[in-house]
Order: sequence, then structure tokens, then C-alpha cells
Amino acid sequence: MYLLTFKLNDYIKTYQFNNDLEKLLFELKFYNLVFVIAGSEPGVELADLIASNLNIETANPIETREHRRDKFLMYQQLKNYHLMHISQFKSHKCSEIINWTKNRNFPLIAKPLKSAGGDKVRICYSVADVVDAFNQIVNKKPNVLNLFDDAILIQEYIDAPEIAVNTIQYNGNSYLNEIVQFHKKIVSNGKKIYDYATLIPFEKYGQGLIDYAFNVAKALDIQY
Repeated sequence: MYLLTFKLNDYIKTYQFNNDLEKLLFELKFYNLVFVIAGSEPGVELADLIASNLNIETANPIETREHRRDKFLMYQQLKNYHLMHISQFKSHKCSEIINWTKNRNFPLIAKPLKSAGGDKVRICYSVADVVDAFNQIVNKKPNVLNLFDDAILIQEYIDAPEIAVNTIQYNGNSYLNEIVQFHKKIVSNGKKIYDYATLIPFEKYGQGLIDYAFNVAKALDIQY
């Protein structure tokens, strides 16, 4: 999916990463690298590993790299920083997921831990939906990022406007870039797909929304 928008000729050199980090670092240290930037979700943790191992000043803390990709760990960080968050649970056992839902109000939302773009995300209106979502996620089929999911994340579902606050992070500081509201519609099997998005003026939600987004970036240790 991501290769469809990748323009090979825009780059002076390309490397195919085959899990040999030592070899990749050896090849990259001949460049005077200032930043290592992930082009899309699959590169987030690798970008952190490269920047940290090459001692680049603009590296994010290596100890928290998983917090920037794993959705369960993301929400745990919000909880640890006393920020607003939703209740959640993860497991590689369907029985444990079902047990967690017993004292919850439906609908709930099920998703993979490290996918993207709404892949395999499903709104569940019953236990049967949860079981079906589990079977769709935890199986031997790769997700949209070509990763294999060995667990499922289940969360309370918030039916509210979905806002993206896009920022630039530099030296631990957040700078507002844009505020976007996503408009989605529900199709068959509880799948919620993107319909369109609109730019939102700052005044519509005010400073509270911006401060929250900045605090989330801080909780996830996104320095750059």
C-alpha cells in the first residue's frame, strides 16, 4: 500500500532493510546524517534505532520507541501521565478478551496493536462481534503493514468527532501545524471508513485541545 506513493527517483540512495541492523548502520555512517525521519508507520521504530545507534543529536529516546507504535502502550502512557484516556485491554487469548467485555457497555472497538489506516479495526456490538474481530486479527495472515498480529486490543468506543492535531516536534517542544477533522461512515461488519476530512480553525476547539495534543506528544517521548 505504501509503495504506491513511494517515488524511488527522489532519493540519492535506497537500502532494503532485511533485519540486519549492523549492516545498515555500517552503510549509513558514511553519510553526515542530521535527522532520521520515518516516512510511514513501518519505519517508526527503525528510525529511532538508527538515530540512536549513530548518536545523532536529534534521536528520540530509544527506551520508549515501542510507545510510539504499539497502541496499547500509547494509551498506557496517557494513563501514566494522568491524561484523559479510554479503558482498554489486550490479550492473545479470545477467552480473556470476552471476559473483559462482561462488565463493559457495547459498542466496543477492536483493533490490531501495530497496524495503520483503519486496517482490521472494527466496532463490536456484541460478544459475537468481538469473537469475529479476534479471529480476523489474530490469525496467520499479515496486516496491511505486512506484520503478523499475535494479540488483539479491545477498547471502549467513543462516538464523537475524530480530530487530528498535527504538530512538528523539535527538541521536545511542540509546534502546531494543522487541525483536521475526519468524517467517516460505517459500512458492513462494523467497519468505519474515511469519507473526507476538513481543516478546522483553531478557534473551534480552543487551546484545551492543543494543550492535550502537546501533552500526548510529551507522554510518548516524541522529541523530534
